[in-house]
Amino acid sequence: MAEKKIAELEIGYTKVKDMLEEGFPEIKTPVVHLQSNLFSLAKRYNLERDMAGYLDKVRVKLSQLEYELNECQSVFEDAIAEEVK
Repeated sequence: MAEKKIAELEIGYTKVKDMLEEGFPEIKTPVVHLQSNLFSLAKRYNLERDMAGYLDKVRVKLSQLEYELNECQSVFEDAIAEEVK
């Protein structure tokens, strides 16, 4: 019985991993594009130094988002580990 549940959880884990691999670029690409456009506009008006600090914050937040989304996999990893015990 435990093997069946582990197999089901492993399928769920694979689905989560696939969703994240497919979904995060869909989030990241427009943000990076927007950052580039904002920096270009700021540069046109000699405001790139002022803009750079804000864009660094966006970069950090985007990195944190990616990390936290990847941590969602741990829900399945933990459940699988618990079933193995």
